[in-house]
Amino acid sequence: MLESYLKQINNYETYFLIGSNGVGKTYNLLKIYNEDTTKNVYISEEGELLHTANKSKIKLDLGEKSYIFNVDEKQRGNANNISNISKLVPIENRLFKLLSFCSQELINISKIQRKSKGQYKLMNILEIITSTFLNTVSIILFDEPENYLDDNYLRVIAITIFSFKRSKD
Repeated sequence: MLESYLKQINNYETYFLIGSNGVGKTYNLLKIYNEDTTKNVYISEEGELLHTANKSKIKLDLGEKSYIFNVDEKQRGNANNISNISKLVPIENRLFKLLSFCSQELINISKIQRKSKGQYKLMNILEIITSTFLNTVSIILFDEPENYLDDNYLRVIAITIFSFKRSKD
């Protein structure tokens, strides 16, 4: 029922599944993710991206407000010579503040020499957000994003999640 409800809406709203252990929250998140693995993103309890093979990794150029895709192309007339070409795609306006915030927080946490499990998890989440082409993503599913985080990093994850909602403007 939940996945059919989410299919009908496209309003950048934030939803939470709350319940005790064993009631099926993760099961339902995975079910929603599997509805369209090309447009949905699932970030696990450990802060890892599920099924990375079908996600295009990109880089950000915040100065140009663009995603940078590296494309391997064969040069004409020489099938053995492959060159790396960068393709710029504009970041949707609704995502720019979110990506700027995540990029800055990623820089901040990367400077920490000895990271806790929570800091590694947050760093992974921020890397996923800043290296995924979000223009075409329909749903981002976080499984227990608060695990292992202290108060300061809980604020970062909360700002990140609610920035998706605000990013519709």
